[in-house]
Amino acid sequence: MAQGQRLSDEKRAQVIALLLTGESLARTAKLSGVSVKTVERIKSSPQMAELVALKRESEPSIRELVTAHLTTALEAANALARSIRDDKEWFARQSAYDIAMLYGTLSDKAIRIYAAKLQSEKLELERREP
Repeated sequence: MAQGQRLSDEKRAQVIALLLTGESLARTAKLSGVSVKTVERIKSSPQMAELVALKRESEPSIRELVTAHLTTALEAANALARSIRDDKEWFARQSAYDIAMLYGTLSDKAIRIYAAKLQSEKLELERREP
């Protein structure tokens, strides 16, 4: 694009979209066909700051993701444990080692996810403190 020409709305939107997806300044400039300086100018604009804030607000937090994952994992573990408990034939065909490994893995993963959730909550509280 020639120096001094006004950027089209479409080109500006392309630059913003690339930046919002995490592309670097240089890669955004290359992909959109504008200068790095133009990309820098757009990135530092108030419009871009508003869009970044809006994007951040609309994304689930790590805490929400960990909570959802923990809930799903525990529900699956509970369903599996119930099916194992209720399927006497399947249970009888398994070795004690396999049952112990299954139980240990399910328990270990659930506890690790729960610990991550607690750590996330602790960090969030620390960020809120003055």
